Amino acid sequence: MITRLDDFSALVKRRCGLVFDQSNIANLADAVVERMALRGLDEVSAYLAYLQRHDEEFHELVTRLTINETYFFREAEHFRLLTESVLPPLLRSRSSPASIRILSAGCSTGEEPYSIAMALQEAFGEDIWQQVTLMGADIDHKALERARAATYNSFSFRGLSPQRQRQYFQPLGHNLYCLHAEIRSRVQFVRFNLLEEPPSMALMGGQDVIFFRNVSIYFDTATRRTVQHNLHRLLNDGGVFIVGSAESMANDLGIFQLVEDFQLFYFKKSDTPTQPARPPALRKPAAETWQHRAPVIPARPAAASISPAKIITPPAPPAPAKPAQPPETAPPVSVQTSAPPPLDSEALSALIREERYQEAEKRLHAHLTQQPHSIPARLLLAYIELHTRQFAQAAQRAQAVLADDAWNVDAFMLLGLCAKWQPVPDHEQALRCFKQAVYTCHDCWIAHYYLAESYRALQNIDLARRAYRVTLQQLNHTPRPNGGIFLPLRISVSEIRFLCQHHSQALAADARPPP
Repeated sequence: MITRLDDFSALVKRRCGLVFDQSNIANLADAVVERMALRGLDEVSAYLAYLQRHDEEFHELVTRLTINETYFFREAEHFRLLTESVLPPLLRSRSSPASIRILSAGCSTGEEPYSIAMALQEAFGEDIWQQVTLMGADIDHKALERARAATYNSFSFRGLSPQRQRQYFQPLGHNLYCLHAEIRSRVQFVRFNLLEEPPSMALMGGQDVIFFRNVSIYFDTATRRTVQHNLHRLLNDGGVFIVGSAESMANDLGIFQLVEDFQLFYFKKSDTPTQPARPPALRKPAAETWQHRAPVIPARPAAASISPAKIITPPAPPAPAKPAQPPETAPPVSVQTSAPPPLDSEALSALIREERYQEAEKRLHAHLTQQPHSIPARLLLAYIELHTRQFAQAAQRAQAVLADDAWNVDAFMLLGLCAKWQPVPDHEQALRCFKQAVYTCHDCWIAHYYLAESYRALQNIDLARRAYRVTLQQLNHTPRPNGGIFLPLRISVSEIRFLCQHHSQALAADARPPP
């Protein structure tokens, strides 16, 4: 047992912002043991002192702690936002070469900035590189080495179409693929600690767009605020700050202005303080046109046409309720000579929230070898399949769960999300599944929310408004943690509340007769 873990945790948080709790403290302990062995140190206090004196060793420990699970065209709607809404006005306003700067902050092994490069070249052709420079930055030097090498396995392609894979990658054998030099040369990679003062403004300053997606989930609010102040300094006035789809509300700290465009939420830099305002009306949803969207919760479907971005000030959320782990569904009883180890659903849920899918899948398959009828394990595996775009497999597994447990609300939610997120969404099927989920568990606010989303997609304004209203009523009266379901959703009560209020007001505006 490693002692003084609190000292290590405090040191890492102070220097790079990573926060450790019960879900990931074991990872810190394992990393400390591993690095102590490599340094030939037996005493924890000796390694802690060594770590404080040697920056390079600290960076090696951070490399061991950071999670580099990402893939090409993750949350693909942001790339369409960039090419169709954010970049065109910048291109019209700039004439000097390489005057538009884009930064991928927390770029990990490079999939995000390379995806940006592909999207830019597809949208604007090779001439775009006369006006745009693209940079990736990360604290993990080993991740940056992998990014520069640009060699990936098929796990990085789960959001990439086969056509793009053939177009941009050369197979090397043994499930490895190398990115073509043409795209590789478009990205410059630098090492950057988000908590430290920004490096030379000549190198990093003057950015027009900063992608900061799925990084802040590892930080607490105070750390996010410090990071945002640093990134704010790097952005030009009017610059765009893009976070992950499930991170918008957690990053609305008053440093940037919240904006809605393409029915997505992102931020802009402005010297004008944000004033409280009624959220503006959304356009009615249109047919999906972007082919390679990754499953993101909550869904924010892209619209088919462009309209001016809208500045939004969301209502202040109430203090969040203390999260609680929903109980595990009991697996069927079987007679065994020795009881198999129980499913560690809390640890597996943490891995899934962090998108460490391969590690979670390995544990789940091992558990199912011993308990093939375990409903919790099968649900979690189907949830991973949903997020890795294996829609048919996820739906088949959810149906098999329903064959054993006809009233399983998680299985109905999985089937609804599969119908909603498949390449050609089946909103009618999604509606039927979410209705079943609501019938099975009437106070499941997340099921009511997706029921409202389905009605909205089908243009049934009255029923959509009613479902949003029911969701808000449940959220305002001691909501069940995680909507009362077992699946580890990456969405907060405050964000659902804001979305319901926003969409309800938009639908009310649409329903009013013209003057």
